[in-house]
Amino acid sequence: AHQHLPFECSFGAFCGLLRPEKLIFSGFIAHFTKSSLYRNKISSLSAGANINNIKPASFDLINIPIPPLAEQKIIAEKLDTLLGQVDSTKARFEQIPQIVKRFRQAVLGGAV
Repeated sequence: AHQHLPFECSFGAFCGLLRPEKLIFSGFIAHFTKSSLYRNKISSLSAGANINNIKPASFDLINIPIPPLAEQKIIAEKLDTLLGQVDSTKARFEQIPQIVKRFRQAVLGGAV
């Protein structure tokens, strides 16, 4: 399947699926898999000559801190909010060069 996503990514044919149990909020796990704790552990468990792979059994070696379900939801919602603010701030920050350019043109145009 081909998707048009707002970021560059790829995946291989050897993909796995993590399906949380009922006492684990999927949004919490999604944020955990983006954490440096998780990424570093995955890097240490992966091996390969050209493409690093991780064995399904290696996932048993990853300890995931699981708070109560209600707390998982609060954490995930807070991260969603904060990361949304980060994205919004980045977007505004990226507009600064264009704003400065228009300001300079306006100042120089008024000086003539």
